[in-house]
Amino acid sequence: MNSTNSEQVGKVFLALAKDLRQCLVCDELFTREAGAKHAGTTCFPNRQSSESTVHDVWSAIHGVQEA
Repeated sequence: MNSTNSEQVGKVFLALAKDLRQCLVCDELFTREAGAKHAGTTCFPNRQSSESTVHDVWSAIHGVQEA
């Protein structure tokens, strides 16, 4: 068996901006460097949904305010 095809376990991040990542487990936002460190830690789901967090970040980046 070829050892170069070993499995790797990790977290999934959503890239929101050039240097902004969101952990899809806990929904926290990280810079690229902080996200790399966070990938090796244990985290838990946040009570707030991922969809609302993404909306909040998108609104902040684009200057959209709630009515």
